[in-house]
Amino acid sequence: MLVTIVLLLVIVILMQMIFSARAHVTWFVKQPIYLWLLGVFPILYLYSQNLGLVIDREVVSSSAVILAATTIAFLFTNRFIGNRHKTALMLSVASACFSFSGHIYTLVFIPRSLFVWTLMISAAALLIMFGIYRKSSRKALPRLSATLNVIVLALLVSPSVTIASGLAYMSSFSASTVGSGADIGGEEPSPKLNDSATHPDIYFIIPDAYPSDAWLLEIMDYDNSAFTEALRERGFVVVPHAQSNYGSTFTTLATILNLRYFDHNPSQLEDLDYLRLSIAESEVARQLQRLGYTYIQLLSGMLVPSSTADINRDYAPAGAIEIEVGDSGYSAAVMYRDKADIFKSLKDRGSFYKQSFVSLYLDTTLLRVVKSQLDKLVFKDDFSPYHQYAGERFLDTVADTETFAAMPEATFAIVHLLKPHYPAVFNEHGETIEPVYWTSPEHHLAELEYVNSRYLQMIDAILAKSQHQPIIIFQADHGSTHGKPLAAERRVVHFDAYAAYYLPDGYAVDFPMPYTFINTFPLIMNEVFATDFELQEDRLFELLRGYDAPFEQADVTEEFLHR
Repeated sequence: MLVTIVLLLVIVILMQMIFSARAHVTWFVKQPIYLWLLGVFPILYLYSQNLGLVIDREVVSSSAVILAATTIAFLFTNRFIGNRHKTALMLSVASACFSFSGHIYTLVFIPRSLFVWTLMISAAALLIMFGIYRKSSRKALPRLSATLNVIVLALLVSPSVTIASGLAYMSSFSASTVGSGADIGGEEPSPKLNDSATHPDIYFIIPDAYPSDAWLLEIMDYDNSAFTEALRERGFVVVPHAQSNYGSTFTTLATILNLRYFDHNPSQLEDLDYLRLSIAESEVARQLQRLGYTYIQLLSGMLVPSSTADINRDYAPAGAIEIEVGDSGYSAAVMYRDKADIFKSLKDRGSFYKQSFVSLYLDTTLLRVVKSQLDKLVFKDDFSPYHQYAGERFLDTVADTETFAAMPEATFAIVHLLKPHYPAVFNEHGETIEPVYWTSPEHHLAELEYVNSRYLQMIDAILAKSQHQPIIIFQADHGSTHGKPLAAERRVVHFDAYAAYYLPDGYAVDFPMPYTFINTFPLIMNEVFATDFELQEDRLFELLRGYDAPFEQADVTEEFLHR
């Protein structure tokens, strides 16, 4: 992409040299439109990198606000400056400072204080603007405006093409996903059973981006053995050579829960929707429901409600919420626990599991320093689910999981927790901090200490409250290099993930070498329920373009598989 932009810039500069040689002045010189284009460029670029993950309508509203604010600022400032080209150049510095400040802070992380960084970048912008006001040549400014117009237009090409192609791809498919997965309709529902020695509760707890102890020690110089020993003391088997089949959440969870690899999209759904639905309405869940299990899915902010789950639960400031899935969309209504008279329609099903674009955009701007206050002002609906990375979502999910053991039914619960995934939102004492995305080792490891303690508390509560010994699968979706973004082995570490398993007395699984997560449920279900699932070949796949194209995969088994 960088090469493409450079080539475009070279081309447009050459074109501008040709145009400038003409005797008559072009329209670009008369109107310095680059100021408005520069305002929307960061929005479009951010959107192009997050297609399918953010609320689309907020991109339009954000662009409208920026364009309106730019127009007002231009009209007001030009009254005093008296030269539209000088005004546009000065305001473009302010616009760039506003739009890129938070992003540059994230990349550079110097100085550590966001407040100090905000003051420094603001002061620098003011000095540059003052210099332009005092020193800029009125004769040179029209030609500079023409050049900047073409350059900024060229910069807009790449995100615009990405957005157009992405939206065209998504619009060519069906808008509805309910009922598009493997359907268990037509089967008589199995009677629900209570948990017992033969039908123990099953907890699939997924700590997102939790690497193996070996990689924490090698990459982070962090000894995680205290946590691992604490699990072993509680009866867990920790598998140090476990590996994820993919280095990403959606493909990994879809593979684990459907006992097969996901290398293409056979549906008429957008790729991420297909993967989300495959997780929500999985083969493992169906098999366990046939055995009489009650299927519980806790929504992490990334997953979608399941039409086959007995309980879909999410979390908001008002409390835990129950999701009812109807025929016309993902969710027909939301019922707030202990407030049965309060219902909230979810007509915009897409926004339910997509994060706010406005909130994401604010993180990249000068307003990042006051983002938490703005979030409270703008997103003040206590009945809207928490942002996926909110610390409150993690805490509420952990606390709620502890209550499942008291349910008399035999339950299968999927508990996806976005920790220790960035951003860091806790310190070592569990106190909330401003989100830190490109985490330093200090931030990441301090949060990991606290997260480990909460995981142990949750497991202790489950074990203490269970009437019969449960099955607990504490298994990451993939590893990470969070806290050390410049680590040399960033690719391989995403395959080496944490894995620990608790089985009731009388059951034992001999985890083979190699062992990858696609065989997690076959190994456990064959042991506990005497099923005959075949083990799949251990393969590792790298997503070449991440979630932009999750089915563009490279087989890296020979390079990274532990044998």
